[in-house]
Amino acid sequence: MSLKKRYIVFQDYNLDFTYQQVAQFKKMWKQGYSTGSIAKKLRCDIVESELLALDLLLHGKIKNRPGGLAGMKEIEDNKMRIEV
Repeated sequence: MSLKKRYIVFQDYNLDFTYQQVAQFKKMWKQGYSTGSIAKKLRCDIVESELLALDLLLHGKIKNRPGGLAGMKEIEDNKMRIEV
């Protein structure tokens, strides 16, 4: 079937992460940071961060947590000084 006849899901997003970014995501997830804060740190779109979370959850690489995607913490300043 031709690609012209298909709808490509999330074609406007970059869903390619380095293993270092995934490790950083997992650490921040465990620390309780929101997917929005993680997206800022990884310099990606929040949708990309949330899709990464979904993929990691489905593959058992991270666990559900209090606050879900929203987490319990936000990056507090514009300089994004957090320990990872």
